[in-house]
Amino acid sequence: MTAPCVLENDTLRVVIDPVLGGTVTEIRHKTLDASCSAPCLWTPRPGPAASIAAPDETQWLPHYTGGWPLLFPNGGDACEYEGVTHGFHGEASLAVWEAAMEQDALVLRHRFVTAPVEMERRLSLDRGRLHDPRDGAHAWARGRSG
Repeated sequence: MTAPCVLENDTLRVVIDPVLGGTVTEIRHKTLDASCSAPCLWTPRPGPAASIAAPDETQWLPHYTGGWPLLFPNGGDACEYEGVTHGFHGEASLAVWEAAMEQDALVLRHRFVTAPVEMERRLSLDRGRLHDPRDGAHAWARGRSG
């Protein structure tokens, strides 16, 4: 999937952009007609980003949608670790993620270039709650060799 993905039930509508870091770009409480995500005060640059390693905040911020990005393997300033450059807010926030619906969940997968890790995120809805791997319930990351 390259278009934004939507998870929706009677209570919530959640939009995820797999082309730009698998970012949760919108969480809307349908009953209250209220946005639960931070607003973006500019028109974001659409993905995919030209690079998975933004050298600084000024290069990363035009892609920020006001949503909920995943910051991995680092958050904050770009840095170098063991000879590998990690961009501002990390590769996960700008990379293209594979996306597929599996049963009632959106599954996002990415094999990192800047870290020896493969990651799977499983997003699903349960009434008024978004289940996200960052709560530790549905995520795995494993090291890879080579």
